[in-house]
Amino acid sequence: MYALFWLLLPVAAVSGWIAATRHFKTLAENNQLTNAPSVDLPQKGLANLVDTQPDNAVDIVIDKLEVSPETVEVHLALGKLYRQSGEVNRAIRFHQNLIEKHALSHEQRESILFELGRDYVSAGLLDRAERIFKDLLTTDAFKVSSSKALVDVYQQEKDWRAALEYAEMYQRLSGISQKTRIGQYCCEQAEKIAKENADNVSDVKALLELALKKDKSCVRAYILLGDLYFKQQAYDVALKHYVAAVDQDRNYLSVVLENVVCCFQQVPQNERRLALLANRSERNIKTVIENSLAQDEYLVLTHNKTIKYIEQTLDKTPTLSLLSEYLQLSLDDLGVENKKHNTKIINALTQINRKNASYKCVSCGLGVHALHWQCPSCANWSTIKPL
Repeated sequence: MYALFWLLLPVAAVSGWIAATRHFKTLAENNQLTNAPSVDLPQKGLANLVDTQPDNAVDIVIDKLEVSPETVEVHLALGKLYRQSGEVNRAIRFHQNLIEKHALSHEQRESILFELGRDYVSAGLLDRAERIFKDLLTTDAFKVSSSKALVDVYQQEKDWRAALEYAEMYQRLSGISQKTRIGQYCCEQAEKIAKENADNVSDVKALLELALKKDKSCVRAYILLGDLYFKQQAYDVALKHYVAAVDQDRNYLSVVLENVVCCFQQVPQNERRLALLANRSERNIKTVIENSLAQDEYLVLTHNKTIKYIEQTLDKTPTLSLLSEYLQLSLDDLGVENKKHNTKIINALTQINRKNASYKCVSCGLGVHALHWQCPSCANWSTIKPL
């Protein structure tokens, strides 16, 4: 509280000086200055106030500051300091009292309302914040910022349909791309529907396709579509989506590897699959598979070629999970004694994977054990990658 007080004191001094200047100017104009009683406080009065009533000191000082159109910016700065210092309840009370002042212009009231909405978000009072921001959507000054604020409100409420609606509105009003958020909101809706009704495949598929329409680089949508077709045993279509996911970001190869290998094993041998693997650059999964299978007329992924495929992948994108997979597949080629040693290595790697983070946010550095599409720390989307 002491720290906040000293932060506020210079601002309070400026506001007090402005108010005092206006006050004494009025008195002088009315020829009352010479007869005015002294309003000076004892020099130690403020210090005593801080010592005896530290929790109320700032409130008392603020109450004495005159609110006028000229000092509104100062008061808004004080309210923000309250909120940023964690004094959210005081920030709310401060802005609520401020909005009741009659001398304020319409634009100044809008500014105070917006800050009050931000106070409510910080306090977790999302329904109140929602009402304020929706009202401010009709204003010229706060239409854009309020649409952005509503995106964050609905994201916290996990109302993905509304979050999608206002993300598109904010993108339209601001001209700032929100495609990553929009794609993720579509995926969130799709996963929610799938959990509530596993048979509602059509709606899930439609939302995931919408995600890719809004954001062609949405790795999550490709993976979820691959999983959907995989469950339907449409392995060729599933494979196509898994490969597309890794085309977008090779870091996610370990996430889909098991299903990719299974897809190759399930596709009929008399069905050519070269078309799925064509026209790709050296950096992606399709070329890696091409290189390992080019000698086979029908591209059947055998055990040895699986190992070769993983070896090539390890050279480019080494991960603990891929190393464990490689050692596991290599067991069949080893003698009894070497199998025992390899098994111990695999078990050790498994324990290391359990203790250490398997994924890391490239934005804030947070390490986690499971894949999150939104970072729990910095709240950015699509920034957590497999290690």
